[in-house]
Amino acid sequence: MILFGFFYSSLAVALALFIFPREAGPVMLVLSLAAFMPLMLNLMQTESLKDSQSRFLVKEHWPALKLFVFLFIGMLVSYTIWFLLLPAETTANLFGMQIETITGRGVEIGALVGAESFFAILLNNIKVLLVGIVLAFVFGAGAVFILEWNATVLATLLGGTIKNGIGIGFAKFLVHGIPEISAYFVGGLAGGIISLGIARHQIGTKDFKKTIVDSAELILLSILILVIAGLLEVYISPRIG
Repeated sequence: MILFGFFYSSLAVALALFIFPREAGPVMLVLSLAAFMPLMLNLMQTESLKDSQSRFLVKEHWPALKLFVFLFIGMLVSYTIWFLLLPAETTANLFGMQIETITGRGVEIGALVGAESFFAILLNNIKVLLVGIVLAFVFGAGAVFILEWNATVLATLLGGTIKNGIGIGFAKFLVHGIPEISAYFVGGLAGGIISLGIARHQIGTKDFKKTIVDSAELILLSILILVIAGLLEVYISPRIG
């Protein structure tokens, strides 16, 4: 899965720069999403077949979550290498949205501490989570999109850290970024399971109810993780460095 994530991410970057150089950033995301879509649909199908099992929730879906992790690592390595190898002008074009996101979030992390900031950050993260769940429910692509976006953001931050020789910004992001990204993995998986569960089971049946309960538990788990990530971002990350 690491090789799979690395290859298709690199292919998306190369094609985006070759075909649409001026809009390479958005095109890169679209091409990567298209490449990973079949994998995501097959994964959701496999996970939806588990809704009749009675194992502990996280243990039951751990193989899929582990697949997300290794796929994410492959994407991260690929985007980081491209960020480091490409000329500065090309990098600014390809990762422009990510650079703006990091810059804006960095100001927020450094300047805001307290309950008001926590609830603002938590609300924003829950909105992102809901977008991923809806996309996964409708298209089966929500988890991959959130996965891919966070890989590009983290790669931009990591690449900039390596170029500048400063690790504080990267460490600040990792403190809350790891649980935040994990929550999006879980939420995207839940959305996909709901979608395929509705397709496989008649509404009102025992299997359908089990699918809904299973997915609801995953969503609640993802929200809990986002709460922890928000607390870390407000009260811990600003104090690093």
